[in-house]
Amino acid sequence: MTVRIAFLILGWITLIGTSQINAAIEPKEPKPVKTKELLDKGRITYFERCSFCHGVDGGGDGPVAEFLNPRPRNFKTNVFKFRSTASGALPLDEDLFETISKGIQGTAMQSFDDELTKTGLTEEERWGVIYFIQTFSDTPDFSLWMLDEEYKNADDADDKAEYRYNKLVKIGDGPTASDELINNGEEIYKKAKCAQCHGENGRGNGVSANGMKDDWGFSIAPRDLTKEWKYKGGASVKEIFSRFTTGLNGTPMPSFANSIKEEERWALAHFVQSLQYKPNEEQNLQVPKVEGELPVNPEDEMWKRSGKIDVLLTGNVLIKPRWQNITVDLVEVQALYNDKEIAFRLSWHDRFANVIHEGNEQLHQTAKKKPEDRGGLQTYVPIYSSDYKPGRYRDSVMLQFPVKLQGGSEKPHFLNGDPRHEVNMWWWRSDYDLVSKSLVETQRKQMADLKAAIAAGGEKLAVKFTVADIKPDDTIGKKGPAVIEVNAKGFKKSFKIQADTSQAVTSSASFNDGVWTVVMKRPLVTENKKDIQFEPGKFIPIAVNAWDGWNKDIGMRKSVSSWYYLYLEKPMPVQVYGYTALSFLAICGLQVFLSRKWRKEK
Repeated sequence: MTVRIAFLILGWITLIGTSQINAAIEPKEPKPVKTKELLDKGRITYFERCSFCHGVDGGGDGPVAEFLNPRPRNFKTNVFKFRSTASGALPLDEDLFETISKGIQGTAMQSFDDELTKTGLTEEERWGVIYFIQTFSDTPDFSLWMLDEEYKNADDADDKAEYRYNKLVKIGDGPTASDELINNGEEIYKKAKCAQCHGENGRGNGVSANGMKDDWGFSIAPRDLTKEWKYKGGASVKEIFSRFTTGLNGTPMPSFANSIKEEERWALAHFVQSLQYKPNEEQNLQVPKVEGELPVNPEDEMWKRSGKIDVLLTGNVLIKPRWQNITVDLVEVQALYNDKEIAFRLSWHDRFANVIHEGNEQLHQTAKKKPEDRGGLQTYVPIYSSDYKPGRYRDSVMLQFPVKLQGGSEKPHFLNGDPRHEVNMWWWRSDYDLVSKSLVETQRKQMADLKAAIAAGGEKLAVKFTVADIKPDDTIGKKGPAVIEVNAKGFKKSFKIQADTSQAVTSSASFNDGVWTVVMKRPLVTENKKDIQFEPGKFIPIAVNAWDGWNKDIGMRKSVSSWYYLYLEKPMPVQVYGYTALSFLAICGLQVFLSRKWRKEK
């Protein structure tokens, strides 16, 4: 059983964070009549293909449910997020067909359209499953689906209006985008207090973001609206407008159909779409050479001279404790170099700054104990029953390079190297950085303001930063460098910290509006044979690891990337300019000679 769980989760992880498949919304064949035969087929299909996540009786508690975020839908409560019906209403059969066919991007809910995936279901099988899940109920003798059938056949007009197909919210195509429309949408975003949850710039870090729960009591975070690939219900303007109109049942996201006018909702949808960021697909980072000192300030104007790569990350699902529940899925990397040094600028979204660390230093790479009691075989970490403490671990990022450059395409394993290929890693830790002091002090002040507001009988305000329960004796900015250099030869042994005399990386960091930005700087060449040596004109592999303390990331519970490449641009030798000038003069001279010769012959 546990082995099967591991393989299934690993398969589903490949779907997490990918773009939503453009499956056909409407079925090709007419919807079949609900018959006992089709219902029986749906039951079989459900048990074989759906129960592992959603549970045998539809309670959202299948064997892998505790490893998935978001948790699988509980069909017994009749609460569905993605619908074309009004807030609180049941979805149409066609809504369920669309969800099953397309899947839900950013989750483990895959596409089941048999024309899009080899493991899909036929249209008849999908309809059978839809009819079968409508038989689930918390009370065996009654369900909202049964009541819906009564509304369908009711003579009373008010009852007839409650029939779900009479609660369809019709949505047109809406206006086309314009600067004026987007600007209006921004004003509506502020007026409607969307920033309270989603943040002023849509990064999911509003003052009410921390501590949110869904209707089932599970933690939930507002969407980071800049991440188009995380929009579960679709990222088009029409799909965003639909979410504003129907709401997301079971979550803190309400319907705005009665509070915001239709034209304003269209403007708001266009503004939200304007916040979306499209990652670049560059695999190689061109590093320009600059004159003078390299910048240490993350906001220095000199960084505009650098190109960038968007490094994509996924969870560590290769070794225990396997962890697919990540929040840091993209790190922007820039770099500059001069005659002596190289500097990197890393930037990533993180809802909350976590600068206190209660765990050990986690220099080991495999778990000292089993993640949970699963007979010694379960290697994934349960999300909902874990004893790890959210918000009590630091934020962190790590750059990884091979110690020696190999010929051809040979590289170390991307997960901390391998016995034959050692890696050099630069590990920045927020709890050692000077930026920690101001952040912790800010958090303490907000906590004091919150307690004062509650004592005065005012509204209970949410604390923006996640470390809301800071104790008076908590350490502020631990002594020691924020970055340490370590080495590894694979994930079976602990990291080896380099000697103090070899620690050559310096750093600076800032945290602003849900974004960490870290600068790391080091000499191009060192005397340590365990260091990467940066040589212009060569392609140098680079990878990134990241930890989000709020997300309970610690040790091997982290985000990891595959290998990308650096290329330090090699300055053009002065002789080349001389050769170019001589070649130009020679060509001009030849043209003059040939022209004169032609005239004489003529």
